[in-house]
Amino acid sequence: TVVTTVDPSFSGSTISNTASVSSGSFDTNSANNSATSSTSVDATNPTLSILKVLSSTSDNDSSGSVTAGDQLNYTVTATNNGNIALHNVVVSDDHFPATQTCATLAISANCVLTGSYTVTGGDVGTGSVTNIGSVTSTEAAGPFTSSVNTPVGTAADVSITKTDAPDPVAPGAQLTHTITVG
Repeated sequence: TVVTTVDPSFSGSTISNTASVSSGSFDTNSANNSATSSTSVDATNPTLSILKVLSSTSDNDSSGSVTAGDQLNYTVTATNNGNIALHNVVVSDDHFPATQTCATLAISANCVLTGSYTVTGGDVGTGSVTNIGSVTSTEAAGPFTSSVNTPVGTAADVSITKTDAPDPVAPGAQLTHTITVG
């Protein structure tokens, strides 16, 4: 038994290999002194997928919803779904400056980027934060993208004041209450 490894740069569709045997003695049937086998080779299929998720939030104003000043924490995961290792895999995000580079990404392996974004007043104005993660590699150029859309509300700061007049009031007199909501 002979075991070999197919060169990763092989680009053909079939590998043929011939083995031969000889003898120092007279061979009565030299027609069976060699044998050839052929093996199909799968075509290379460099494939990347990406999944971006909002992993958690920090509700900095304790409003119970996402508002200006809150922190959104994301995880961006690139997965090698192809049949060859990928090189120079770069995972990035449009809302934070960090990137994650994986020099080599084995088949079925992940390259993960995590980061945070603080919600701005501009996000409140548009009503949401749309955040896009992307990935590229040498073999599967891309970019391949995944996005998360997070609704953003306005922080409520309501107030109420109440006054009455006249003060003091006499029995049987009319008392006026003024209520102001701000």
